Amino acid sequence: MPLANKHKGEVAFPEVDVIGFEKGGILLFDFNALAAVETTLKGLIEDIGTQVLTSPTAMITVMQASLEEHHGAVDPRTAGKIIQALGHKRASELLAEAYLLSFPEAAGSGDVDPLAGGEPAPGTSPSAGKSGSKSVSPKKPSGGKRRGSSPKR
Repeated sequence: MPLANKHKGEVAFPEVDVIGFEKGGILLFDFNALAAVETTLKGLIEDIGTQVLTSPTAMITVMQASLEEHHGAVDPRTAGKIIQALGHKRASELLAEAYLLSFPEAAGSGDVDPLAGGEPAPGTSPSAGKSGSKSVSPKKPSGGKRRGSSPKR
């Protein structure tokens, strides 16, 4: 089985009886793979998860995209053969692991939102007005007092 670097989001799978993958392979959901899956399945990546478990076409698309970084262009038929050789359940587990590793902040804390827990941007506190200013109350007049003028010289 090839060595995979989980810190880079890679997941190794064992040898299978598929040409080119006799020694196993590596799955990786890098940014390009995620975009390819969204494009091909015409949906947001968050919504595709359940499709992968229920649709052979979706699962083949995801397998194909996750293989291409390390194995070059992989046709859908080869991706399907790998799924068949691994078994549907094991292939699903491996794809799920690779998907989770593509979002390291989610895997570590359970929060996919990269902005969650961070400091709010200046002027975005709950009391900030629409313009971003911190005061939401109207300006008050100075009390009607006349301002003094500069002495004339």
